[in-house]
Amino acid sequence: MASSGSFNTTGYQGRYLTFSWSVASQSIANNTTTISWTLKGAGNAQSSWYRSGNFKVVINGSTVYSSSTRIQLYDGTLVASGNYTMTHDTAGNKTFSASAEAGIYTVAVNCSGSGSFTLPQIARAATITAAPNFTDIQNPTINYQNAAGNSVTTLQACISLTGS
Repeated sequence: MASSGSFNTTGYQGRYLTFSWSVASQSIANNTTTISWTLKGAGNAQSSWYRSGNFKVVINGSTVYSSSTRIQLYDGTLVASGNYTMTHDTAGNKTFSASAEAGIYTVAVNCSGSGSFTLPQIARAATITAAPNFTDIQNPTINYQNAAGNSVTTLQACISLTGS
């Protein structure tokens, strides 16, 4: 599990792109993580800049940035940035992939890269560890483990004659 990550694309004469991300926030209530991401020019190239364009960034299967505008791509040029929110599975786990591509020097896409990352797990629902039988004159007790820790302040339980 990681709270940040990055990958580099292939390059042209030493110039390439770096995709970086970090966790911006997690919501226990919504079972989601929002990441902040950037795409930047990188590398020690033969030329200080290359005309580049046809940029594309895909996160978790969704295209989050696409541009055919040609720019001067230096080492450190911020091409694009943004936030992206992803929903975890019922156990609070999430692995996502990201990819980036561009045409560096050429119009056609000639540089690309990708990576796969596992986000920090989000604590999920409380689990009942004991619920002994009781009579109508006794007070019921329920023991539980709260996976969400102190971030959850209430727990709802149902007492049912049929067990449903």
